[in-house]
Amino acid sequence: MSLQLSSEPKYAPLPAYAADLLHASLYTAEDVQRLLERELLIQDAWGGGPLPASIFLGDALHVLDIGCGAGTWLKSMSQVYPHMHLVGVDRDASAISVARTLNTRHADVCLYQCDAHSMGVSACENASYDLVHLRFLAPDSTPHQYAALLREAERLCRYGGLITVCEIELPISDCNALNQLMHLLQQALERDDRAFTPETSHQLGIMSWTQGCLQAFNCKLVQDEKFYIPCSYGSKGYLLFCQYLEQTIRCIKPLLIYTQTIALEELDELEHEVRCEVASQKFYGLCPLYVQSWRRLSPQSH
Repeated sequence: MSLQLSSEPKYAPLPAYAADLLHASLYTAEDVQRLLERELLIQDAWGGGPLPASIFLGDALHVLDIGCGAGTWLKSMSQVYPHMHLVGVDRDASAISVARTLNTRHADVCLYQCDAHSMGVSACENASYDLVHLRFLAPDSTPHQYAALLREAERLCRYGGLITVCEIELPISDCNALNQLMHLLQQALERDDRAFTPETSHQLGIMSWTQGCLQAFNCKLVQDEKFYIPCSYGSKGYLLFCQYLEQTIRCIKPLLIYTQTIALEELDELEHEVRCEVASQKFYGLCPLYVQSWRRLSPQSH
């Protein structure tokens, strides 16, 4: 088992962002299979189930998944909570098509194509969901757009209902070249006004941004947890990590060059070092997974 060293693109490119190393396009059966494998890795990381056991859903019945992608999370939810009415929205028509196929047997899963950044949902749906779920949306969003997503989540969640946010941070590894590449990415994002917070130590700071936004939207933090997806050589997540690392390297390259963060020749050399180090049997890596749960307060609550 080793990292692909071919320069020929094997997989569809990711958005120009490396926070989501476990994201995939939705155009082939192979892509969908990787998403299903990713779902299992995530559930393994926090002990099983579509949400961490610490998140108490109570009598939640109506659930909205913003940016549902291929619908793998909705599929898991429908299996564990067959009584729930589940709604998923995504701007990608191919994603919605895949999600409908995956959830064909579940009549209570409804899927709609729309831009989650400006859903334009009718006023009658305000405060109509017991749980609003957002996962891995930062890679496709500027900070301004992400704040708008959180505002939509707050608007659509009923008073007393829950908003759950899940994001993945930069990988933790003993690979010097990979760490250097991620550091350069942080610099490039700042130069391109896409950084969520000023550069911090090996983090993009997505959840800090989330916390600031939802507090401003009169929501109360009730759960804040961190989990780790192992991606060391030989682990269940290793090959998947290698595949998406290849995608990530390709998609951030234009950003690094455009922002003049590193010269092309230096970047090519660094990429080669990353591949060699990650392909080593000694490679150690973890992908940090952050989950926050927020309760929407009534206007009278402060």
